[in-house]
Amino acid sequence: MQLDYLPHYTIEDYRHWEGDWELLDGFPLAMSPAPVIRHQYLNTQLSVLLSQALEDCERCMVIQEAEWHLAEDTVLRPDSVVVCYQPKDYLDKRPELVAEILSPSTSRIDEHAKFERYQREGVKYYLLVHPQTLLAKVYELKDGNYRKLNDYTEGLCWLHIEDCQVGLDFGKLFQAVQKKMG
Repeated sequence: MQLDYLPHYTIEDYRHWEGDWELLDGFPLAMSPAPVIRHQYLNTQLSVLLSQALEDCERCMVIQEAEWHLAEDTVLRPDSVVVCYQPKDYLDKRPELVAEILSPSTSRIDEHAKFERYQREGVKYYLLVHPQTLLAKVYELKDGNYRKLNDYTEGLCWLHIEDCQVGLDFGKLFQAVQKKMG
């Protein structure tokens, strides 16, 4: 709900801000402090696994921390995305998959506001990954709404991205994190 007395910002305003921000329906969202090392390591390992699973696909690629310009008043920066097109300076079309590694300071936004926005934008898969408990919640868009496929602490999750069948091994992912980060 837009409140008349609160400022409403646009991408043009966003371009002039210092620091790390997102912009959601005209409202600025601070992305500081920077994610902790466990968060960053988990995101890197997830991106590596997704990239390996898509290595035979000529169209799809995994990108970390890319700006996605959704509207004149909305710029989001998901932790990782899978896109099946060649982006230029920023994402201007929806990704097929968005992954957010949850942080205490942003988890409510990721689990609610971004969940709803990604659903509305038609992102086929949404992954919410809990770095402390090493749990991944995987959602698939069905008939315009996200349906939870499962909660994963281990095991293989099969995703169908474009013409590719992607096996994402959460056991392997979380073992790598546990091995390095404890």
